[in-house]
Amino acid sequence: MKNPLHYQISEYDCGPTSLLNGLSFLFQREEIQPEILRNIMLYSLDCYGKEGMAGQSGTSRMAMMFLSRWLCGAGKAGLLPIECRYLSGKPVYMGRDSLVVDALCRGGVAVVRLNMDGEHYV
Repeated sequence: MKNPLHYQISEYDCGPTSLLNGLSFLFQREEIQPEILRNIMLYSLDCYGKEGMAGQSGTSRMAMMFLSRWLCGAGKAGLLPIECRYLSGKPVYMGRDSLVVDALCRGGVAVVRLNMDGEHYV
């Protein structure tokens, strides 16, 4: 059974929400192991807000890089048939020979960090 896509439940959880929506798009709910959900929530929301509150500045690039590599390792270990790649800088574009466009054309997903009056994952 497919899961519906989820909305953020706070102004800080765009990172884990985007990752979970990507998995929901790619896999049936029966295929997604609890360990995967737990680790996404455990390793995201790692940035501290202005007053020192954990998670109040969302998810760092480093956490997304770690989760990308962790998911790739989970794929190699047989938890999910998944491959991930973390891109930053010049390889991130929407044009000819783009790795992002290639992934989308092959039925994959892309979680992108962009600037919309502040950094935001979609």
